[in-house]
Amino acid sequence: MDNKKWMVKTEKGGVYGPVDTETLKEWIKENRVSQKDMITEEGKYEWKKVAEIEEFSSLISSSTSEPVSSGISSETEKENVGKYAVGFGIFNILIGGFMFTGGILPRVKIVSYIQKSNIHSTGLGKIISGAGILGIIITTILWLPLFISGFLILGRKQAGRVLAIKIGEILTWAIPISFFITFGVRKIFSLIGLLAAILLFYIIIMWQNLIKSDFDSYFS
Repeated sequence: MDNKKWMVKTEKGGVYGPVDTETLKEWIKENRVSQKDMITEEGKYEWKKVAEIEEFSSLISSSTSEPVSSGISSETEKENVGKYAVGFGIFNILIGGFMFTGGILPRVKIVSYIQKSNIHSTGLGKIISGAGILGIIITTILWLPLFISGFLILGRKQAGRVLAIKIGEILTWAIPISFFITFGVRKIFSLIGLLAAILLFYIIIMWQNLIKSDFDSYFS
């Protein structure tokens, strides 16, 4: 049984799915998906035109058949995409590294202080220490992958692209949630609120671009 799931990106930029193989075949037969549209297996982000995949190319109506062209029209566009990818890699290293170390160090100091203090064995000490350890774990889960993805992207590794997209999707929700929990509504229009908004804007732009087929030529 074919358990593959597929994502579909139309010529106009809309992304649909995931859908199973049989549903995608029906869409192609009904001309809801054309040979100009791009498809990829869920989670791989290796976008290809329908006509380039043997499993589906035979389903395309011969009356609408036309030569399949590359997703990148010129060497100049490839170079531009490469520059954007390198930029995302560098920023992911800088932002991920800064947020990781900036979140870890204060919590490590707090936990270390509590462990050495007289309140270590008290209920309050255990609560503070536990909260600090939890913060270390959450910070590691959220920001270390972004840091690692930067190096993988610079190395043109597909795994870096996938990791950046996945952690970007998570951070899109985690950044505003953690901001409101930590600072509350009143800090939205403060400097730290502006910085959080800029960070969130970059994260969204980063993963929304990396998901595009234009970057397939870079991760080769």
